[in-house]
Amino acid sequence: MIRLEITEYEFWQELATRGQLMNGFWYSAIVVPTMVAAIFAYGLMLFSLRRENRMITTFIWIFIASIPIILILPSFLIQINPFGILRLVNFTPPDTTQQFNRASVLQISDYLNRLATMGMIGAALTLGTLFASSIVGGYAPEPIRALTQRITQAVTRAFTGSRTRAQRAGHAPHGKLRVINGNHAKQEFSITDGAIIGKTEATMPITDAIISRRHAQLSVRNGQSYIADAGSKNGTFIRREDQFIPVSTHPEALQSGDVVFLGDPEVEQAVQLAYELAQPEGAAQ
Repeated sequence: MIRLEITEYEFWQELATRGQLMNGFWYSAIVVPTMVAAIFAYGLMLFSLRRENRMITTFIWIFIASIPIILILPSFLIQINPFGILRLVNFTPPDTTQQFNRASVLQISDYLNRLATMGMIGAALTLGTLFASSIVGGYAPEPIRALTQRITQAVTRAFTGSRTRAQRAGHAPHGKLRVINGNHAKQEFSITDGAIIGKTEATMPITDAIISRRHAQLSVRNGQSYIADAGSKNGTFIRREDQFIPVSTHPEALQSGDVVFLGDPEVEQAVQLAYELAQPEGAAQ
């Protein structure tokens, strides 16, 4: 004799009528698109981290982006194959709805309600992941990125008890960079070995929209100042004698009269920094 089990439709109906499945809407219409959104958010985070050089930062963001998928996955699997998943917990679907006793209905409903609650938390975190991806990738509007940077710096100080000190121009034996345009026009930074130009964790903080979090890095060797691109999104260039020199991750020596462009020189928003040599000791100020 062929054994006939109840259909999935009858199964869900029993849970809705005889059980206490309060989150049935989650399984019927929401869990599948939410799972797709969580996977998309995870992929967007991976794409946003493509230029991130710090492994620990990459690992933390990838872990955070995977949490929504982990929370949504159980209820997603239940939705697409309820009988197969329930068999894993030793529940065998009855032949008829009459054999589906109330104790089993209540137990399964409670189990599915818990999974749905986890999934809805994952849905909320998916929105957070999408927002975080826009910040990490530099796609969010400038006011939002600036606010996020301040929050990040405050959290970092709270956990580490330290802060990144901006290197303003003072005594500059290796020369200095003077901002010509943008949000930080007229500011000057003295060049030091290992100084970072960028939006966050930078010794030379410049927060214009075109600037990457870690845009360029300075170095000093034998009294000569160098600049190298730090894997920025929009590139670093030097204007020298009416020619533009692309700067790679290999350090490029700075010369008197150079103007550093953070971003494509053909773009109006590119930030310009004038390189000025150090004055000899005892020179008039």
